[in-house]
Amino acid sequence: VARYKLSVGRRIQSATLVGDAKHSWLDSVDPATVIAAERAAVTVPGVEHAHIRARWMGRTLLVEVEDFVAAGTSVEDAEAAGREIEEAVLGALPEARVVTFAPRVIPLL
Repeated sequence: VARYKLSVGRRIQSATLVGDAKHSWLDSVDPATVIAAERAAVTVPGVEHAHIRARWMGRTLLVEVEDFVAAGTSVEDAEAAGREIEEAVLGALPEARVVTFAPRVIPLL
């Protein structure tokens, strides 16, 4: 049913029907969406890697970013990178409404 709603919604250009189709899949997020968010996150200077989780809550896409920064990065710099990640992901995913981030430090070897 969700696939049919999505097909019809796209054909008649109904954002409401497309949103309803996505809601019918519950938490299912297109893998291309997750990849796009990851690519956007790692464009931020100082971010070495990012893990992305995304889910639909009704018609709202929530994106969680776990970003990895180099050891020795200050809390202030990690917070600034997180804000840049939020902007980058929102720019890459117009359907996203909420982006949260949690910086992680990559230990020195």
